[in-house]
Parts: sequence; structure tokens; C-alpha cells
Amino acid sequence: MGITYAELEPYYERFERQAAVSGKAGNLRGQIQAGGNRFEAPRANEYALPALTPILSSEVFGEAAKNLGYHPFSTAVGERLAGLHQSDGAKFGACQYCGYCQRFGCEANAKGSPHVAVIPIAMKNPNFELRAHSWVTKIIKDSDGKRVTGVAYTNILNGEEFEQPAAWSC
Repeated sequence: MGITYAELEPYYERFERQAAVSGKAGNLRGQIQAGGNRFEAPRANEYALPALTPILSSEVFGEAAKNLGYHPFSTAVGERLAGLHQSDGAKFGACQYCGYCQRFGCEANAKGSPHVAVIPIAMKNPNFELRAHSWVTKIIKDSDGKRVTGVAYTNILNGEEFEQPAAWSC
């Protein structure tokens, strides 16, 4: 049997809070919410932060879609309306609506990118080691395939392959 969304949702929510995701839930505990994605699975809670202010092109598109009988909605994003300092030390800037966030880094640090939301916090752990220029090529599992025991990765600069065992402290 597969994993249900209900089983995964607490982990999604935890990361959405860590990365300071902004958005509007469309289905809260089975109740459809105006302005959100009415087709999403039921969520237990709203997103960590409110949705960004829509730009004019989004408003025009949304109105046209509604007039055609569709249900437009804004997607949740890893940007925020105002700066934010998380209790773990992550510091996010406010979205400047510059339009470059689709494929590029954010000069205002408003994006919940790993270099802002994850890596600085992980670096506080003495067991953390950042391995740049590495590409995970395989997830290694135990003999019954139920537990991950490590990863195989390649140094992309020289092609050298490594196995990194996983340590569990659950």
C-alpha cells in the first residue's frame, strides 16, 4: 500500500513553515476556501504566511478564467510580503516583485531557497558537512527495501564515486 497525503502532510507543513511559504489554502479540513486551490487535498492548516499580493497580469488572467467558468487560484510560493526572522536563525527578506525569481536567486533573500532556509541552519550542527559539487546517484536501502541505509554520490568535478552511510537517531 502506498503513502497517503494525510501521512505526508505534516512533513510538507513542517517544511512550508521552515521555508516561510506564502499562500492560500483551498481545502481546509474538507471545506473549500475561496482564493485557494479547490482541487488540492485537504490541509489541516493554512500556509505559514498569507498569499502575496497579486500583480495586475494575474488579476486580468484570473478574471478572464472565471468568465470562462474556470477556477483560477494563486499557487503557494517560497516568497513573503515582509521580512521574517525565524526562531532557528533563518532570515528572509521581503519580495520586491522584480520577476526574476522564476529561475534565479533572490537578491533580497525573499525566496525560501536552500541557501537561506536550510543550509545555514544545518551548518550549526557539528555533524553537518556540506559536500559541494556532489550528485546523489542512488538511494541505498536495506535487504528488504524498507529502510534507507545511505546514498551513493559522485563528485562531478572528477567523477569519483562515494557511498555515505546514513545514521539514524530516531
